Amino acid sequence: MDSSVVHHDARRRRIDGLKVAISLCLCYTLCIAFVRVWIRRNLYGPEDWVVLAATILSLGQFACEYVAVGRGLGESIDVLRESPHLLTLNKANLAGVVLWVLALYASKFAASVFMSHFAQPGRHKKEIHALLVTVVLLGVGSLLTLLVDCRVVSAIYYWDFPRHVDYCPNPYLRWQFIAAFDSITEFLMLAVPVDLIWSLQMPTKKKLGIITAFYIRAPVVAFTLARNHYVHELMVDSDTGLISKIVVIWQEVELTYSIAAATLMCLKALVSDFNTSFGLGGETVRTHAASGYILSNENGSRGMGSQVGRLKQFGGGSRYGKESVVELDS
Repeated sequence: MDSSVVHHDARRRRIDGLKVAISLCLCYTLCIAFVRVWIRRNLYGPEDWVVLAATILSLGQFACEYVAVGRGLGESIDVLRESPHLLTLNKANLAGVVLWVLALYASKFAASVFMSHFAQPGRHKKEIHALLVTVVLLGVGSLLTLLVDCRVVSAIYYWDFPRHVDYCPNPYLRWQFIAAFDSITEFLMLAVPVDLIWSLQMPTKKKLGIITAFYIRAPVVAFTLARNHYVHELMVDSDTGLISKIVVIWQEVELTYSIAAATLMCLKALVSDFNTSFGLGGETVRTHAASGYILSNENGSRGMGSQVGRLKQFGGGSRYGKESVVELDS
């Protein structure tokens, strides 16, 4: 068979594989969005609007990657260096990465806001507030790390790190910081729920069950490490064009799963038996219902003595309304 035909077939398979990966992530993102709309209907809260923003940003990011694929993303570096579409490809790559960071940290922020509804007043609330601030700061830090002192458009392929240093100093180090910020936020988001849940008065089995639900996010760390491995390969492999395709795929996988995890945490199974103590003689249960969380005693009674508990009362079709005081009479 003619070598040119073999080369064309291999090139076509690379491009098709990249398109399939991006399209699958796009489909999963849209499916998760529809699932969230369904399971949270009439119960929308602040985190739902943040997830909506993350989803919209991710759609813009997918659009940029489709443009990049059409302009040569996935081709060998030799082809890209001679491509007349290199400037357009670089613009699409940069726009895609910026939107990826924004969408990723929006999904992290949404998950953190959801955790805040399970925090008791005092130290736990402060922990959640610190987590929210950290997510915002590291998200902004990631964007600054990505953009500061870099030319928006260059004549060198964006992912060609060894040759890109004249246009964006230390590109590899920048992406190490981005990966570090990403990992730090994820580890914090895995650590905070343990402290939130473990101090509550409930059976250990239930504590572990709820913590496990929060740990749905754990694979995001693995996806970050996988992406960072191929970022390292950009510095040692001779064909950065082909390696960059794999970096982009892991970016799409991480973003898609992060948005999905923010939705899976909201499943009714997570909040239907969430127990906490408000100073009552027995354990209490905040039961997820259409009208909000209904506070009740573990043994089925409404309370012991004239105890007062605070819980969120939701009205007007909104999941999270103003806080009010509910008196529990014996």
